[in-house]
Amino acid sequence: MAESKTYTGGCHCGQVRFECTTDMAMVTACNCSICTKKGLHFVFMPPSSFQLRAGAENLKEYLFNRHAIRHQLCVDCGVDVFARGKKPDGTDIVALNVSCIDGIDLSKIAMTPVDGRSRCRQSFRGGPQDRTRNLEIPWCAIAHQSSRFARPGMTGPTNPAPCSAGKCPLR
Repeated sequence: MAESKTYTGGCHCGQVRFECTTDMAMVTACNCSICTKKGLHFVFMPPSSFQLRAGAENLKEYLFNRHAIRHQLCVDCGVDVFARGKKPDGTDIVALNVSCIDGIDLSKIAMTPVDGRSRCRQSFRGGPQDRTRNLEIPWCAIAHQSSRFARPGMTGPTNPAPCSAGKCPLR
């Protein structure tokens, strides 16, 4: 298991600054529309592991779809620094855009693929998965408290932990 480390970072213009502690065990590489268009790669943590050090007044909240994930963007430079949401069990969670960590080299980070694009298409076309399951993909992985994330058709380790939501999209 990866060891937790404290990181600092912020937006492009420097108005928004944060400090967080995470093991970076699961960093998403999601292909949904917003992650693709913005180049987002998230690591998830409890709110107690994330501290906004500066720029609260410079944040604008962006909501879309079911308003389940509250993206926080700098009003000056437009960078999506972090998001707030809830795990399937209702517990608060912070999703940090790892690209905002000072000195980060994305090429040295193991990314966990998340097929958000297919799930979005299926849910919006009335496919087998509903919107709730679609939005829980990354949150559910955190609910498992595992650095492993897999689903049928993906390569990599499987996740044997039970899903607390009872309707796990990972199975």
